[in-house]
Amino acid sequence: IYASMYLVDVQTKRYHIIKMTDQIAEYLGKDFKMGEYEIRDGFCGHIKNIAEKMCTESQLQESLEFVDISTLEERLLGENSITHEFTDKISGWNRSRFIPVDYDEDGKLLHVLFCIECIEEEKKRENRLIYLAQTDLMTGLCNRGSGEKKITEFLKEKTGGLLCLVDCDKFKSINDNYGHSVGDKVIIAIAEKLQKTCRDSDVVLRLGGDEFAMFIPGMLEQRVAEKFFERFFENIRQIDIIEMQGKSIEISLGACFY
Repeated sequence: IYASMYLVDVQTKRYHIIKMTDQIAEYLGKDFKMGEYEIRDGFCGHIKNIAEKMCTESQLQESLEFVDISTLEERLLGENSITHEFTDKISGWNRSRFIPVDYDEDGKLLHVLFCIECIEEEKKRENRLIYLAQTDLMTGLCNRGSGEKKITEFLKEKTGGLLCLVDCDKFKSINDNYGHSVGDKVIIAIAEKLQKTCRDSDVVLRLGGDEFAMFIPGMLEQRVAEKFFERFFENIRQIDIIEMQGKSIEISLGACFY
């Protein structure tokens, strides 16, 4: 599992490299060969050097705080292990871990294992599951649960804005006359125009069926809102579903300021 593993004497700061992949050894520019790892001095300096070379700049300080041996005994108190996740310049996401090995008769920490595990694939699976849980898979918009949660967070922070509810007029007749596959195309097309009209910071969600909602934080003037509506309806007018032979899509919209 682990890309590297160290046995560290917490009191003397001496360490023994149990494992290190060739990829990491090559990147560090040192002659590390399995079976030839001797006990060395200065774990703190060694691990600081590795962190400075491998960690992305935005995560360096947090990673250095995690590997600080001087605070380790306190942080491990009552724990089987402690972990820290970070991204490096080689393999992406990693998890570093300290595991206590033994204590002296007075309960003072003597040795720990320090391990680094590549979790890039785990993170990809985790992010995929989060995406599936939060996204309407037909349109790529937020689903109702995640969209309402984002709007609620804005409201809790007292962030004002414009809330819009949107639905497609006579959507049932579209399904009845042209088939559900064409109805799906209409839903997807409306979602695309919603995204095109809104900013990345705006919340756009599919409530279900042909119903959508938008929350535009910071939009609090009627004049600005009307221009936003004009832009949105113009984008809707551009929808052209081949199977509908030129028949336009019509929508209804209701809105209020918060």
